[in-house]
Amino acid sequence: MNFKLIENGVEREYELLFTFMSPDTGNNYAVYTDNVEDAEGHLTRYTGICDPNSAEFNVLPITSPLEQAIVDDALEDIRRQLEAAMEGLGQ
Repeated sequence: MNFKLIENGVEREYELLFTFMSPDTGNNYAVYTDNVEDAEGHLTRYTGICDPNSAEFNVLPITSPLEQAIVDDALEDIRRQLEAAMEGLGQ
């Protein structure tokens, strides 16, 4: 799913990668990208708080270090699971 955000008066388009809900905070979080690669060739990714059931998808910034740590931990867990799955496939 693609969506647009207005940042500093400029409308930018993003691609939603996935959302998840944290039982610790009760908030839903979005992980999304603008499909631009960083210097190491990795896609830039962004995170924010969202309401996936809203008619108009909107993402709010994460302002709490605790919430950012929760999101970072979830992303690290996903990365480890993907690496384990790839190793299981012999790649």
